[in-house]
Amino acid sequence: MAGIRPENSSPVSGNVPSCTTPLLAAPLAPTPRRPTYSTMASSYDDEDDAASSSWRGSETSSSAATALLLPDTAAKHAPQRADYVLGTTRPRPPLRSRSASVRRSHLAVLPDHARPRLRRTSLASSSAPSRRRAAPKLGMASGVFMPVFLSIWGILYFLRFGVIIGEAGILGTLGMLAGGYMITTLTTLSVSAISTNGRVRAGGPYFIISRCLGAEFGGSIGIVYFVGSILGNTMSAVGFVEPLLDNFDLPGDPWYQTGYAASLLVVSTLLSLLGSKMFSKLNTIAFILLNVSTASALFSFLWRGQPSWHFFYQNLYPSFDGEYGWTMMFSLIFPACAGILAGASMSGELKSPSQSIPRGTVLGIIVTGAMYVASVLVIGFTVPRAQLKTDLSIMQSWSVVPVLYLAGVFCAAFYAVFGGIQGTSQLLFAILRDQLVPAVPALSAQTCIAITFSLTGLALLGVSNMNAIAPFFTTTTLLCYAIVNLACLLLRAAAAPNFRPSFRYFNKATAAAGVGVSVAAMMIVNIGYAAMCLLVSTSLFYLIHYGGEPKHWGDVSASLLYLQVRKMLLKLDAQPMSVKSWRPQLLLFCEQLEPSLGMIQFANDLKKGALFVIGHVFVGSLDEQLLPYKATVRKWTSSVKHMGVKAFVHVDVAPSVRVGAQSILLGAGLGAMKPNVVLLPLPPADTPSPDFLGILEDACGLDKAIGVLSGFDTPAPPTHDTIDLWPICLALTPSSTTAGPRSYPGTPARHASLLALPITSADDVSTFTLVLQLGYILASTPRWRHARIRLFLVVERHAEMAPERRKLAQVLADLRMDGRCEVHGVCLADEMPSLGLDGADAVVAAAAAQLVDDAPWTADPQNDDDGARSMIMNRASPAALVPSSVDEPALDDDDDLPIEGTALERTRFPAPRTLFGSASPVLKPVALAADPATVVNRVVRKYSSQSGAVLSTLPPFALGTSRDPAATRAYVASVRRLAAGVPRMVLVQASSVTVTTAL
Repeated sequence: MAGIRPENSSPVSGNVPSCTTPLLAAPLAPTPRRPTYSTMASSYDDEDDAASSSWRGSETSSSAATALLLPDTAAKHAPQRADYVLGTTRPRPPLRSRSASVRRSHLAVLPDHARPRLRRTSLASSSAPSRRRAAPKLGMASGVFMPVFLSIWGILYFLRFGVIIGEAGILGTLGMLAGGYMITTLTTLSVSAISTNGRVRAGGPYFIISRCLGAEFGGSIGIVYFVGSILGNTMSAVGFVEPLLDNFDLPGDPWYQTGYAASLLVVSTLLSLLGSKMFSKLNTIAFILLNVSTASALFSFLWRGQPSWHFFYQNLYPSFDGEYGWTMMFSLIFPACAGILAGASMSGELKSPSQSIPRGTVLGIIVTGAMYVASVLVIGFTVPRAQLKTDLSIMQSWSVVPVLYLAGVFCAAFYAVFGGIQGTSQLLFAILRDQLVPAVPALSAQTCIAITFSLTGLALLGVSNMNAIAPFFTTTTLLCYAIVNLACLLLRAAAAPNFRPSFRYFNKATAAAGVGVSVAAMMIVNIGYAAMCLLVSTSLFYLIHYGGEPKHWGDVSASLLYLQVRKMLLKLDAQPMSVKSWRPQLLLFCEQLEPSLGMIQFANDLKKGALFVIGHVFVGSLDEQLLPYKATVRKWTSSVKHMGVKAFVHVDVAPSVRVGAQSILLGAGLGAMKPNVVLLPLPPADTPSPDFLGILEDACGLDKAIGVLSGFDTPAPPTHDTIDLWPICLALTPSSTTAGPRSYPGTPARHASLLALPITSADDVSTFTLVLQLGYILASTPRWRHARIRLFLVVERHAEMAPERRKLAQVLADLRMDGRCEVHGVCLADEMPSLGLDGADAVVAAAAAQLVDDAPWTADPQNDDDGARSMIMNRASPAALVPSSVDEPALDDDDDLPIEGTALERTRFPAPRTLFGSASPVLKPVALAADPATVVNRVVRKYSSQSGAVLSTLPPFALGTSRDPAATRAYVASVRRLAAGVPRMVLVQASSVTVTTAL
């Protein structure tokens, strides 16, 4: 069908007008493509199916295995699949990572009558049974409630609960349980809110944190939590050895103890390889055994003991002896409350994670909390404190049926190791699957189980005491809880429309409280471990941020940035802009990208942390230029990012270049962040430029400073040794702005001068200070910080040099630039004979000998207004250069005036002398040999041919000149002569004062 491109074709092909912008020489990032309708429903499901099916080993279909092992040939062996395609059955695409680019479909831009009809293909393919086999099998009870219950009701209950009550007392134990359950309950609310807002995949807490806060947070916290989980598995394996030695006559040497723990680890690892079915069966068996054992223990205390208020009051208050204290007790009891993430860690194996996780976790907290309270009261009422402190096996000693106690303690130890291996390996699998660091490849599920087994075995070699492991495990768990609560808090604070979880029992207060209590508890348990975890997490954060590939998961940072930027823009827009806070906000027009790289890099240096917009205009209608427009926006944005330039791309489609430029001038930026300096490249001599001067006039009419860039296409790399400033106030005579013969005072001109019209496009004082300001800003950037600023003071005769130097020194001192600029004087009377101006020597010598000074220069009252002054000015009086004491009160009132109202600031600074004016002693010899623009160009080339950048003033023009083609050509030609042969030259013209002496 015409207008529908093949899937693998370029987005701009056929008869569609191609983009006029050539590609960058450097390789660009691949253009992301929008998935077609057929792949949108399958690409993400394929990835999830592949991740979950790898946990079930033999259940994976042969076609899926072929796609995993042989991605290049997967399409040949993959079964046909029902997709929405253009009338055909398309083979199932090979499994690909989410980072693989997919081409953008352009069906949306077709008219309704040209769009093909979409129909559903046959469902007779054999992929449906394969997908049913790959689906997760665990429900809420077996997948969440039982793992949470079994993780909370662990081996610590049987081995240390009596000691905790004996040391901390009934009130202390209930208080620590209340604190631990407060942390876990608040975290459960946050986990439930996040998990009911979308699909939670394998990885549990890592997946939640990484998708909410970004890959850096998820990877750093996930790795620390992985290490803590390894130590938690070790703690459970070590806890298995203690009742084993107490009840069986076995050797008790350290190496034997390590061997017993390793045996349990091996059995648990082998069972973990059998997949989710075995996990579900063991959950049920362990759940029944633990409940029977717990009921037997409580019944034994009531049966053998004598409940007494005497024992209750004896055990009511804390009584610490020896090595135990509040921090040790809390680090021991908190793991008995901290199994709430067991269900979230198994999210990849759940049928409905969004529904099962909140329900199962909350139910597990309620049930275990009630059982803990009952156990504390029963033991506190029946057992003397002395026996609680000394007998670590108090439950076995009082048990009516000891075998049930042994069954419970061994079951708790086994399940803790088995569930820990299962959940920890899934956590590692999820971290490696996302490839946060390119050097670390993704591994299979079985390999992750083997790595988890190996690391736990290594930890067994160095740790043989539960009390030594518990504080670090508790610290890592609390850190993970704090970040999960932080993720929920930021999601709620960002107020993103798509954050609408079905779980409603949470708010910002609960999430913030969860963050606070988790961090506080982490510091209380062990501040050294807490500091170490934070340091390691921070290091991993920066490693992933700078060493890994960007992950576009849509984390909450974008929403937070949007809210803050919007709020700051509104505040900035409500405040009047003061000259004290002025900075260049640049708009650079580029016709093509590759020839403009030098200008883009220079403008990026010049912006000094401000706004930078790159503008481009497509000539034509939107219907014709839609595809090139989209391609250009994508390519230019990618290229700007690849170059490391901090800029926005603004592309417009208009019937003419000037209309498009006007649209960009009016629409670029937002609020107070709008461009105030417009930069245009000087068009080459062989290129027609009818809109060049018109765009300059439009920018001036909008009260924006303008700049013309020339010489940035030189092949030689720019040097950054010097920045030359030439603040020349050049008066263009009729000869320099017309195509007729050159003329000078006393000779009638053939054409009217451009300066005969009222000049409102420039202000000599503003332009003079803008040149100084831009030079200083450029020298303060990292690339130019070692460059010397050379300021060239140009006069026409020797007598003017000394007073001009004094005035310039005062200006630099007022602007705090006197210590940064090197002032170099240039006298045209001396320079012109060396420039090869034939026939001018005699006249120049006579002019140089004439030392009669004119009358003091004063401002022209007709042109000295708030808007602008004529560039052909009389000399400013000395009284206007430096404010007197009488003017000080008025200056204080002017401190906070906006930029448009800084007329008083103009009186602080003298303008440079106007060259080649009517009283110029060198005008006639210049007219005999060359025009003023050529003379200035030769002087600049003599001193600045090797400079890194040259900043000078743009000759003025009368607004409306662009309506006269002849005058436009003459002006552009004079600007070309002024900039000819000067490398990296910027000619600027200001619209307002950009500097101030106010405090």
